[in-house]
Amino acid sequence: MNTEIKILTLLQKLTTMQKLRLVDFLEAMLGRASAPKKPQNLLKFAGSIPSSDIQLMQKSIDEDCKKIDEDEW
Repeated sequence: MNTEIKILTLLQKLTTMQKLRLVDFLEAMLGRASAPKKPQNLLKFAGSIPSSDIQLMQKSIDEDCKKIDEDEW
């Protein structure tokens, strides 16, 4: 089986999400990174996380992310 046929055969088995990731990977390999997403698309999410949840996340980050467990490895 030649390479192109093998690629097409495998491509047919991918999910839509996997195909999108593959496109990003191929564009990166070719030096053509996809255009950055517009920040306006994210504005619809602004303010959607309750302030109390933000405070809990910040507390967790402050307390846990600065710890180093040298025995972890």
